[in-house]
Amino acid sequence: MYTADEIYYFNSEASDFTGIKFDRVETSPFQGVPINEYKNNEERLGDYESVLDGIDAYDLSQSELANFQQDMNDAYLVITGNPMTGTSEPDYQTDENGELVLDEYNNPITVDNSETDVVQNMLKARLLILDNNNDPEGPNPSAQYLTKTYDSTGAEAYKKRLVDDILRFTFTPDTNDQNFAGTQSGEAMKYKLMGNDNLRKTKERLLTRGIMRRLRLIGNVWSIKNTLYGIINEVQLKFTPNVPQNDEERVTQLKALYGVISDETLFELLETFTGVDADEEMKRLDEQKQKGMEDFTAQTNYKQLKPDDGGQDGQLLDQAD
Repeated sequence: MYTADEIYYFNSEASDFTGIKFDRVETSPFQGVPINEYKNNEERLGDYESVLDGIDAYDLSQSELANFQQDMNDAYLVITGNPMTGTSEPDYQTDENGELVLDEYNNPITVDNSETDVVQNMLKARLLILDNNNDPEGPNPSAQYLTKTYDSTGAEAYKKRLVDDILRFTFTPDTNDQNFAGTQSGEAMKYKLMGNDNLRKTKERLLTRGIMRRLRLIGNVWSIKNTLYGIINEVQLKFTPNVPQNDEERVTQLKALYGVISDETLFELLETFTGVDADEEMKRLDEQKQKGMEDFTAQTNYKQLKPDDGGQDGQLLDQAD
């Protein structure tokens, strides 16, 4: 058991942790409870929990659609205008004592071609044959499937409304929206992503809080040998949003900033495009300039030592080479 200052140890010989006995207590080197929390939001809720009812409703509507399709496949064929063909009596078999004869499942056994036997066979074949010979105008034969009516237009509108509500209340952009991309400007796109961007910043703030607390706990342990607490407080966490970027437009904007801001700031802005750290990029640029100066000096010396008649200057050229 952890507290802010101490760690308590308990032992138990049983696998179900019954009969726990206190063993010892030690001073905690963390100077805090070494259990770190990374909150998703101030309410400590998942992004989906606020719209869980909407998700369940969408799943139910999808399930009902699947059930309807299955019912269509299992629909009964109804044929009217044909008299009942079962004529045998009685409906169930009996023994010499007049008792019903039962099958292995204790169900009465029907007599072949009895009315009950015909109805059972029709149900097995998913077929219903109905008699309308009592119609004064005579029998009017017809056949149709016995199905429920499904409002496909209303069901699709209902599911679309559920999806729209789920996306809106979770600040999730609808990437399937036909008006989401296309010819819209970058600023218009930012307005559509503004809710999601604000939510992302909240998550970054809470995640930073959790990471910094973890680093401070580590710093408390390391401070036994070295003092790192002040250095840890200077740590700056950097998050890069995973959003589409117009690289060509970004490079054009950075070119316009050349000479207006410092090279170091310019390379820091370019880091998300090149993937190279600003310090490393400046180091590479210095090495490139140094190499260019060395190449220029070498070419200048070569021109000065180049012989015209193959005399003594030729020996100087060989020495220079």
